[in-house]
Amino acid sequence: MKILIVDDEPNNCLLLKKYLTQIGHQIITAYSGEEAIEICRNNHPNLLIMDVMMPGLDGYETTKRIRDQNKENWFPIIFASSLGQNVDIVYGLEAGGDDYITKPIDLNLLLAKIKAMQRIADIQHRLSDTVAELAIRRRDAEEEQEIARDLMNRMIQAVSMEDPYLKIWIMPTARFSGDLLIANYNCNCLIADDGLQHYRLIRDLEIVVIDRDMGFGNGHCLPMGPLREPLTRLKNIPLRVVKGI
Repeated sequence: MKILIVDDEPNNCLLLKKYLTQIGHQIITAYSGEEAIEICRNNHPNLLIMDVMMPGLDGYETTKRIRDQNKENWFPIIFASSLGQNVDIVYGLEAGGDDYITKPIDLNLLLAKIKAMQRIADIQHRLSDTVAELAIRRRDAEEEQEIARDLMNRMIQAVSMEDPYLKIWIMPTARFSGDLLIANYNCNCLIADDGLQHYRLIRDLEIVVIDRDMGFGNGHCLPMGPLREPLTRLKNIPLRVVKGI
């Protein structure tokens, strides 16, 4: 892990740096709260070990400012202080710290706390990756739905399903509920109009009603002539069951 040690005592920084470097961590040091804030702005660490009693900004105020400027990039902060009363620990946690260890530092205890914070950080990073992946998939799904909606509109316009007695609804299948009615013109023919040499096109309209209660693939087929009354009359017409629609 990339660990930032914040302490105004150089010897404390040197001791922790030597120990943590030997076990494989990359160490950055800061000797004031202001320096720590600047490092966190430009060189994001994976974990902070924060002293409390420092000149200028103390560890509590430094932690608050670091949290404010890194709201989208969480990393654990462990306070290390000679102030070991419960009130001090509570104040540190409320300031934005994640754990607290008292000085003189027990190095074995510190190592255990670092490992615990690393497990939490790993979970946080995996969660962030999952959220980012879900956002990408949602965007892709929305784009695909938009393409499908545009394609369906073009298909409807291409087959010219315009009829004064027909209404067309387009909705995602996720929102669809109920029976499905499909219409298709076929059996086109020409007939004489009033015995004159004028001809007009008569188109039969085939209506297919898919009934969800009948099971997938079943339906009713209604070959009809040109519709001259609303489709509500369909309920009075005998139905012929068609398999394999």
